[in-house]
Amino acid sequence: MAQRPKTTSRQYRVTLTLVSATAHPSSRFDPKVPFSKKHLPDFYALVKSHRVNFRSKRVNNKATAIFKQNIHSLFSGNKKRVLYSIELRDYDRFSRDDVADINPGARGTKLFVLYEPSTGLVYDLTHKVIGRRGEDIRVRGQQGFKLDRLASITFRFNHRRL
Repeated sequence: MAQRPKTTSRQYRVTLTLVSATAHPSSRFDPKVPFSKKHLPDFYALVKSHRVNFRSKRVNNKATAIFKQNIHSLFSGNKKRVLYSIELRDYDRFSRDDVADINPGARGTKLFVLYEPSTGLVYDLTHKVIGRRGEDIRVRGQQGFKLDRLASITFRFNHRRL
């Protein structure tokens, strides 16, 4: 009796590293309080992908928040591209959290990116290459949607085959 050939698909362990987020100088996330830094954002990020829901640590009262947090995901080699949504928020204690605009497009505030493990390329939703595996990618919101809540976010993708 002949043996069946093994049908193994490669698996990838994809790592998305949230590096940092920076408020645009003209942005106002909270009211100015004299002689304090309480008006600066308290940034945290929300990341969603296939089977992944992640909330980063909160960085209080900083115009530039340094996250340096890794999000790990396992994906089948059959999946050509993996979709991630990234949302940057400013924590507010007594009201609804503000959403920062990190989408370079004209609509919405969330950032959607596609990662292709086989090539290591990172795409936006128009399928334009915005970065490569291992390099820091910085994306800034579009002026016009929410002028008072503009920000940028820096992230990096890596992967390894299992």
